[in-house]
Amino acid sequence: MNIRQYGQDLGISNDIFILGLCLLISFPLSGLYSFIPTTSAYRSSRHWFSIITTSTISLLIFDVSGILHLLVPTVTTYFITRAVGSNRWTPYVVFAATLLHLSWIHLGSQFWYVDDPNYIDISAPLMVLVIKLSSYAYSVYDGSRPDQEVHAEMRPLAIKKIPDFVEYLGFIFFFATFWVGPAFDYKHYYEFSRNLGAYRRIPSTKMASIKVLILGTLILSAFLTLDSIRSPAFYRSPTGFVKEKGFWWRVFLIQVAGLSTRAKLCAAWKISEAAGILTGLGYRGVDSITKKPMFDLLENINVRQVELGQCPKGIIDGWNIKTSNWLKRCVYLRATTPGSKSTSVATGLTNLISAMWHGFHAGYYLSFLSATLWIIVGRITRRYFRPFFVLSDSPLKFYKPVYDLLGFIFTMSTLNYIFMPFIVWHASSSLYIWTSVLFLGHVFLLSIYVLLETLGGGWYLQHIVLPYVIGSEAAATARGEITMDFAQKKSIQGLHRKLD
Repeated sequence: MNIRQYGQDLGISNDIFILGLCLLISFPLSGLYSFIPTTSAYRSSRHWFSIITTSTISLLIFDVSGILHLLVPTVTTYFITRAVGSNRWTPYVVFAATLLHLSWIHLGSQFWYVDDPNYIDISAPLMVLVIKLSSYAYSVYDGSRPDQEVHAEMRPLAIKKIPDFVEYLGFIFFFATFWVGPAFDYKHYYEFSRNLGAYRRIPSTKMASIKVLILGTLILSAFLTLDSIRSPAFYRSPTGFVKEKGFWWRVFLIQVAGLSTRAKLCAAWKISEAAGILTGLGYRGVDSITKKPMFDLLENINVRQVELGQCPKGIIDGWNIKTSNWLKRCVYLRATTPGSKSTSVATGLTNLISAMWHGFHAGYYLSFLSATLWIIVGRITRRYFRPFFVLSDSPLKFYKPVYDLLGFIFTMSTLNYIFMPFIVWHASSSLYIWTSVLFLGHVFLLSIYVLLETLGGGWYLQHIVLPYVIGSEAAATARGEITMDFAQKKSIQGLHRKLD
């Protein structure tokens, strides 16, 4: 029987079935991988293990055309960087070529193969591949430059010596995190394969791996439970959604859909992370304070930070961490002019690359645009309300748990609403669903913005209400309006970090 037929027989979509199968296989493979000695004599054996297992699975799932989509950009990038890696344009060419290739695959799955029941979308491993190849090309270029010319954040990742072809393929095709990520830099693979840095002495990885695997499995169970209430296919047929009885029931279903989608991605990342930890690659060294081993090198999501988030920034910082790091190092910092305070061009370019990397469904862009308002409103509400609950002089500080709870409800409910189009894909269907709940999220966010910014409510809170509650001098200090000496400035800087 064709491997693609099994998922259909089980009533599971091809993409989810294949993804689950790849993750399921990765974990026992990690156990086998850990039995290969780490000595230099067996170094190439470890590379070949990743190359052979990943290539075989890709061939079984995606056929020859699929493995060519993975192999051609990988091989091309290696020989281009080996020949002209020191040329400043080389990483840009690699970045553009791999991103355009991914875009072609995105468009194919969106338009040309959308009705093909046998089509397996290869975009997930390609998205990881774009990150690894572009990061590798930039690291090779950085390694050819004087250290003082390389940004401090990229300097530790610079590649001074091009690896041999087998080691490079072992890095790119590392089986544990190949399918959904997280991506990692060549520097970590180099040290891992040679027992250098933190990898000189790797403690037992079994318990750390099992803990993450259990967490991933629990989240997967949550996804299956939530998905059984309403599947994504239900939301993509918005007429059925609108027929659901009751306005507040539809609002509730939007919350369920958002939580379900995050659970699916989170489960995949955590299971992949567990496999990476079992191999030893996920080890990051010993915590300098607790003296406990850290196994979070491959962490792509901080579950607690995301699911208990009290503000948009906290959720963004804890979600898809490795992709955010890639966008920062390979796009934002490289597009920022040294010495310039203006970052609008770099920010715009970073957002554009991020959007292209995700795909071209119009619903994605509705979410991205709406998320801008979500982030802004989250920032201003914290700026104006948080001082009432964190300053030591405030009588309301005892109500901070209530403030935190309200922040959580506001952040998570609007997050689920804003990113509904990520599930629905199509702009018309997304707008149809938002219309059925009277654009409740947008109205709520816009009302807060207008009240605090346009009508001056924020100014009134800062300059009238806050001084009344905690005193004029303390309020002015919180706003940074009092001249102070160096020691006072350091104290207030700490206060501002607390407020943020």
